This record gives sequence, C-alpha cells and structure tokens, in this order.
Amino acid sequence: MNSADKQKAFDLISRINWDYNYTNEELLALIKKTGDSSNMRLCFFIKSLETFTWQELVFLWGMEECDRLYTDKVRRGIFHKSIREAYDGLFWLLRNKTILPSRRSPEELEKFKEALLLKRCNRIKI
Repeated sequence: MNSADKQKAFDLISRINWDYNYTNEELLALIKKTGDSSNMRLCFFIKSLETFTWQELVFLWGMEECDRLYTDKVRRGIFHKSIREAYDGLFWLLRNKTILPSRRSPEELEKFKEALLLKRCNRIKI
C-alpha cells in the first residue's frame, strides 16, 4: 500500500475510530488480516457497513473479504433495516443468487401469482 492509499485508509478509519481505544495503525492491521473472523474484526466490519459507501468499503476491506465476512451474524448486527436490505440485495447479486421481489417467501409469491392470473383470465371476454 503506497503512502497516498495509506493516508486515505487512515482518513476512512478515523471517521469511525472515535469510540475505539485503538490507533489507526492497529485497526488497519486488523482490517488487512485476511481470513480472520474474530468478534472485534466483525464489529469493525459492521460499523464500516453502516458508515461507508460501497466504494470506500471495497477500498478498505477488498471485494473478496467483504463477500466472505458478510454472514447472517453480520447481517443481524446491522442496526438500520434499510442499510441491511440494501446490502442483502447487493451481496445476493454478487453471489449470483435470485432476489425474491419484496423478500416474500416462494409460497406467498405463488399465491399472489395465482390470484393475479385468475383476475387476468376473468377480464378476457371470449
């Protein structure tokens, strides 16, 4: 990491380091420790999800590490529902999963589809 990138990383870290008792260097080392899923690292990742834009998040953590760390445990840790739903959709797309409209179960969607098609058939005059 060159000095400009390191300075940018320190600027990002300082935006969320106000309530931690760590230096920016220690937190940067924690971020760059790939493969580690300690609770402190997950807490810092959750705080990053809630604070940074997607571009800043990828710059700081890396795409593969974000994908690896975004688990159900992390998802439940995100306080704001709108942020949680936005990242759910994003990570579902990154993982090539199908996104259900309005997050409804397949059974609910099937009932809705049947009702919609029935109404549509009743409107057609033969």
